[in-house]
Order: sequence, then structure tokens, then C-alpha cells
Amino acid sequence: MIERFLARPRCYDLLLLSLVLALQMLAGHFHLAFVTQLVLVFYVPSRLWWAGRGLPERSVSARRRLLVASVVGMGLAFGLAAVQLLPTWELKQSSQRENVTGRKYDPGYGHMPFAYWSQVVTPWRWYESGVDRVSQYDAGPADTNQVEAHLYFGLPTVGLLAVGLVGWCVGRRTDLRFVIWLVLGSLALLYTPAWHLPVTRHLPGFGFFTGPGRYGIVTALAAALLAGLAWQWLVTRPALARRGGLGVLLGVVVFPLLVWDLWEVGRKQTYAAFLETPLIDRLEHSPVAARLQRLDEPVRLFCDYQNLPTLLRVASTPVYLGLGPAEYFDKSLAMPGELPFGVQATSEQVDWLQRAGVTHLLTRRPLDTADWPATLIESFASDPFLQVAYQGGDRRLNFFLYRLDGSRGRLSWLKNAEGLSAKITGYTANQVTATVESARGGRLVLTDLAYPGWSVRVDGEVAESVRVEGMFRGVDVPPGSHEVTWIYRPTSVIVGAVLTAVSLVLLVGACLVGRRRFELVWDEA
Repeated sequence: MIERFLARPRCYDLLLLSLVLALQMLAGHFHLAFVTQLVLVFYVPSRLWWAGRGLPERSVSARRRLLVASVVGMGLAFGLAAVQLLPTWELKQSSQRENVTGRKYDPGYGHMPFAYWSQVVTPWRWYESGVDRVSQYDAGPADTNQVEAHLYFGLPTVGLLAVGLVGWCVGRRTDLRFVIWLVLGSLALLYTPAWHLPVTRHLPGFGFFTGPGRYGIVTALAAALLAGLAWQWLVTRPALARRGGLGVLLGVVVFPLLVWDLWEVGRKQTYAAFLETPLIDRLEHSPVAARLQRLDEPVRLFCDYQNLPTLLRVASTPVYLGLGPAEYFDKSLAMPGELPFGVQATSEQVDWLQRAGVTHLLTRRPLDTADWPATLIESFASDPFLQVAYQGGDRRLNFFLYRLDGSRGRLSWLKNAEGLSAKITGYTANQVTATVESARGGRLVLTDLAYPGWSVRVDGEVAESVRVEGMFRGVDVPPGSHEVTWIYRPTSVIVGAVLTAVSLVLLVGACLVGRRRFELVWDEA
């Protein structure tokens, strides 16, 4: 797309580029979008001033205008994605990456150790089905994993790259466009070990993300392009051109070998199971999910599969969030010790669960009620949804649903007293409504995160929100019967939506009004 714009500048192509970049950011995974933008920042000036083959001859001023137009197009993409970018920036500022230290939260998490570069030529050394060797490799102050540190494009591709090197040594003539990709691929590869983070983490954008190993995607793209160039050079050699059958034979051998190679590696280097029927489609057949939906109170479920309860349409503890509020990861606020899955819970851990508003427990074996203040609600001999989620459906599993006794629940008065009542009457993603009654009043606590954007009203009047125990939402309520409402209206979303709307108007206006003038400028240039 950027090549087409540089070759023949048209307003439509520039705006389409802005829209595509915006859609990539709106998807929510900004790191790959950031990598894309870095490639463009390097690629566009290089093509205009250094590797101009395939582009029309232009004056310096025309090339500058093209560069400015490209920057404006990227800026418009940021405006279009502002409704997603601003709330995410707000989250990042209060996240574990900004406020919590440790190997898992270091910006270098997900890097590619130097030794792991050898996976490109010796995949058998690292790849084994069901085994994540690189995460067990002690490679510096930050942890890593096989997903973000992955870089493999096939041994036949490596062979073609070697052929390309021979071709360059023989011909001594190189298309500078491919030199750009050689430089880009090399720089991206050098970034993957994260040795430079003490410097780059302070640069705009670079410190925003973990997973330096993801930059290997640029290396893989560069390798593919350079291998394609090597193949083109190989099949156009006079010796092969005179013997067309030899070129066909190479194609018959190389490409099936490449497909087989990538297929084999794909089977061994994976962390996901492919299902014929998506997991979410099995939910309607889950007796556990149906039982949870019949409970009167809003549920917070504690079980040994992070985030699984969210698929059951209930709140979850613990949570798994690659980018999440720091309160969930702060050791002074989190559950003390290791999560008690399959082991005896300590009294401190049970107390934490009760204070965190956990209402129910889901286990795969009966609990010892001498250790757990819990009441069995129902046991399940099988569950089509949970069995697949836990074990891939290979064997039948039993599940036990307990009510956690002594829990403050999702809503309670901070100090128990006679004559106090509190009940949630409405619960949605952006609003929680409750009716409360007390003779003397007191502090009410909703065991949900006190996050920027939440406000509270008592009988429709704005009240002061209080942070309880470092993370929960609280409010002081006067005596009597009242309706308390928490509302989520984040400024970041509102401002982002306005910027997105303005950018969209500019995009449409440029398409309707600016097309002829834009094209006339380049025709004159």
C-alpha cells in the first residue's frame, strides 16, 4: 500500500493507509501496530532518498512533500484510533508494568535470548511438543516464553538466503530496495534479546510494551523477501534458463520441503489446542454455568484456571491480565503466598478471599471443610464445557461447587452491625445499583476495583468515592434507606471518542474535497 502511494501519490491511497493503520490499533494489540509504524518510519525515507528504483524521478521538494504526507497519514491513523489509545494509555499508567517490579513485569519479558537465535537452523534442539524450553532458559533479568521469542521461517528458506549471498558475491549488483529489508531484518533481530532496554525503555513507545521477541516478525518478513529474491536470481541463471526442467525440479523439491518443514514445526511449537467445536459453543451445555446463573447474588468465583469464570459469565479471582491494574499484582494487596490449588489453604489466604468478595469456589476434588469454611452446593460428574477447558476432553472430570462462608460478598458494610442491609439490584459493565438500609449509616464497600472513571451517587446526588483497603470502591452512606449507584464514565474514553470522530470527519472530508487538489499537486511536481 505504501509502495503504491510512493509510486503514484493519490489521496485515496494515503487515506486507505491511515484507515488500515487505525484498524490495526483499534484491534487492541498495539505492539504489532507499533512495529508496523517503526518499519514505515524507516522504510519511507529510505525509499525516497536512497533506494528509489521503481519510483518516478522527483525533486527534493516533491520527496519532502511525500514524506510529510506519509507522516500526516500516520498521524490521522492515531486520531482515528484515539478512542482505543487513550483508555489504554490510562490503563498502562496504572498497570503492573508501570508500578510493579519483578521478572514477569520487566519490559524485557518475552525477549529472545542470543542462544535462542539458533532455533532458525537447529529447531530440533528447541522445539518439542508440549515443552517450552526457552522459558526454562536462564537468560537475564527478565522471563521469556516460546510464543513471543519465536523466530522460524524454514530450513529451505535459510538455504535460499545462502544462495542469495552467493549470488550477491558473484554479481556484485544489488537492488537497494532489498538492502533496506536486510537492514530492517537485522536491526529487528538485534532488538530481540533486549540488551538495549536500559536505553530504549526511556524512548517514546519502546517502554510501553513487553515482548521484545515480537520484533522477530520483521526479521521473518525480511527473510521471506530476500529468499524470494534469491529464488528469482537462481531460476534466471543462464544455466537453468537453458535447462527449464532443472528449475521445475528445484521447485518441486524446495517448496514441498518448505511446507513439510513448517508443518512439522507448527505441530511441535504450539501452546494452543485446536478444537472442531469452539469452546464458547459448548457453554450452553455446561451444568456448572447453568447453576451459577440460578444464584440470586452476583458471583465471584475462585478456581484454578485463571479467567475461565469470565466465560461462565461470572467474575473471576485470580485474574490473568498481560496489561492490568497494578492492584491485582501488588504483593501488599494480592493473596499471600502461592495460590492454594490442590494444597491446604492458610487462614490468611481464606481471610483474603473473604475480604476480596469471593462468594464461591469451584474445585476438581472435595474440600476439607476443616480447612475451608465452605458449604457444598452441588457436585457435577461431568461438564462438557469445563472438561474441554481443563483437559481437552480426554477424560471425565468431577467438579464441586462450594459457597464460601463468611465472605463479605460483592457488597457489604465495612463493619457489620445489626439493622444494616445492602443488596445489589442491578449489575452491568458500566453501572452497579444497590439498595441499602441502616439505622446509623456507615461505610459501604463494593468489592470491585476502584478504577479511574468510576463515580458514585447516593439517591442521585454525587457522593465522595472512598478507596477501601487499597483497591475497593467505597462510599459513606447516611442513616436510612438509600439507592447507591456506581457509574463508569471515563474521561479518556470520552476524549478519545471525540478525537476519533473529528479524525473521521477529516478523513471523509479529505476524500470528498481534497482529492483533486491533492492529485494536482503531485501531477505538477
